[in-house]
Amino acid sequence: MKMEQTNRTLLFEEINPNKPDLFTMIGDIKEQESLTDEMVEQIHKELEVDSFQQLIEKFKPGIYMYLNTSSCSVSFSRQCYSLEGHEASKITLDQKDSLLSVILELMDSKKNRQYLLKNFNYVLNALVPKERKKKFLKQRNRCITLFHDNKTAEAEKLCKSIQKEHNKGLFLLTLFLQGAYEVMVTEDPETKKDRFIADTASSNLVTPIALSDNLKRKEARLLEEEQREYADFLEDIMEETERQQPVCHRELFTLCMRLPTIKTKEEIEKLQPVYEKYLAYYSDIIKMFWIQGKPLLEQLLGIKMFFEQYGKVSEGMQPYLVISNVSAKDILSMDAPKKLQIYLETVNQKNYGKNTLWYGIIPNISLADNEKEKNLRERFQGTKEKIQYPANTCQEVSVLLQILTEYKIQTFMSPQISDKTTFQWLKQHGMDNWMETMQEYEGLERLEYVIPCYPNCMVIPKEQAQLILGHNTSYDELKEQVRIQGEKKLWLDGLGIEAAYIAAGLFAACQCPKYLEVRYKNKINTDFPGVAYRMTEEDHALITPTTMAREVLTFPKELMEELQRKGAGVILIPYGGKIVAATDRTLGYLKGINDEIYHVQTISYIQRIIRSTTQDYKENLIKQFFQNRPGSIRMQWMENKKFINSIMKEGETMEYDIEEKNSTCTFTVMFENGKKGETVHIAK
Repeated sequence: MKMEQTNRTLLFEEINPNKPDLFTMIGDIKEQESLTDEMVEQIHKELEVDSFQQLIEKFKPGIYMYLNTSSCSVSFSRQCYSLEGHEASKITLDQKDSLLSVILELMDSKKNRQYLLKNFNYVLNALVPKERKKKFLKQRNRCITLFHDNKTAEAEKLCKSIQKEHNKGLFLLTLFLQGAYEVMVTEDPETKKDRFIADTASSNLVTPIALSDNLKRKEARLLEEEQREYADFLEDIMEETERQQPVCHRELFTLCMRLPTIKTKEEIEKLQPVYEKYLAYYSDIIKMFWIQGKPLLEQLLGIKMFFEQYGKVSEGMQPYLVISNVSAKDILSMDAPKKLQIYLETVNQKNYGKNTLWYGIIPNISLADNEKEKNLRERFQGTKEKIQYPANTCQEVSVLLQILTEYKIQTFMSPQISDKTTFQWLKQHGMDNWMETMQEYEGLERLEYVIPCYPNCMVIPKEQAQLILGHNTSYDELKEQVRIQGEKKLWLDGLGIEAAYIAAGLFAACQCPKYLEVRYKNKINTDFPGVAYRMTEEDHALITPTTMAREVLTFPKELMEELQRKGAGVILIPYGGKIVAATDRTLGYLKGINDEIYHVQTISYIQRIIRSTTQDYKENLIKQFFQNRPGSIRMQWMENKKFINSIMKEGETMEYDIEEKNSTCTFTVMFENGKKGETVHIAK
């Protein structure tokens, strides 16, 4: 008998509040002690995923944007609701033509040792779905031509059609900013020659890459008198349309339709402050989107990296992830602890092992010194505040850990992404801030099931997260021309992947004997899972490294020795051109308990196997289990000790002790570097 799945993982993160979550699916808990099989099946049907693609399909993550270009206001939310006067649209985050897909391309570039931010400015384009810009420009030219040919009825019909099809705020805003800039700078007043649109993103040299679309559209020109008439024509259409229903983005749409016809210095003079207004507005939109979207992007990247640790093994024990769709703070709501206990009682306290949860992930832990900084900012409100993203507090995480550890779920936890949780910070300042944070959890029971993970990996470092939104302009009244005064730049917070996702994914992958077999030829017993795999023994960490790209830095010898000596949990380090686990201890190590992750996994595995084969610890069946019967599970463990993933290694033994008085039985495994025991209540 063997467990079907020893790497099922429960994640505590809210991915999409518009989708079902664990607590709402459990529902009313009056007089409930456990869930029915049908309820568990339904929960897993909705919340369990076996790949990143399945996560995208089930949860459809994204950010809702509420835009009013007339008042230059915008708000973002993960929840869908209606806001009067604002256009509501969803910025989808998936693997195709989205901001997430651009970020994933950056990660691939980093793995290939290319410059990380080579294409980062194209992130902006991904915020707007590809709404067929060419089609809009073609239709606009057709409309202008019809007007020039005095076919106003056809032009009016086409204009209304364009307005109905393309009246999306962010699309019009980006189109206007690009088009207005071209109108203001594409003709050199001295030489009267067309200018090129220049690409300066990759070097200090101005490189001509293309003629502006505006200059190519020679047919979309009107005489000066026609230009004024065309402007009036557009305004009349907008007023007529508005009498029937409110028109969103009226000014922007009208401007976008007029741009090819704006040629006189007087019109350009009027265009310049409008361009500056909308450029500032666009900057606010991007900044506010990043504040709302960055945490979600980091969650998605973390989940992707959880699954990516498994690599390309097509068979074997695939990892499963149950997305609770709630965060740690939700455990403090009235019925939440009881609901979680009922769910875990059902899936982890039964003989049926397929639904058993082995791992948990609690990301986004607040650092101890972050709490101090937060209090300091509250006292000095006059100071310039940096963005403080929500994080899980010690109280919230402690309540959650008390429940998870009760059901023997090994929980990976990591700090919120910040400049104090990076490889660079670890190299320069050591791990004191993380150790101080972990000391806040030392009072918990069953610390052997808590696995702190550190540091986090950065995809886009803060010092490189710059976007070029456009160009600052001013109007020189003396020379009667627009001056370009440098690029409009916006600095954003860096983007990273938390260590808990990476570590949990790595240990989940190592549970699969097929995954291990690819890396250890002829040294793996495919009948055994990887519960007893020793990550940091010999050179194992280099044989099963993470899939993360190597950080371009080297840790000094003194720091490496300190991490090996003091590090609790999983400490990730750059080594041998890879990111590897330097330690695989539990949080109990801080209190002098020398529990490694495999100690806990192995004893949990043995206990669960015994529970299943002895029908909830019947005394006679326990005694029978420990008899030296040929072909029995215990004898298979004892006779196969030479493999990398052997449940028992050479020199290791296991025994049991029944206490008749207390009706308990203690199972003990004598490991080569210590012993580990588990006491259970027996049934007669």
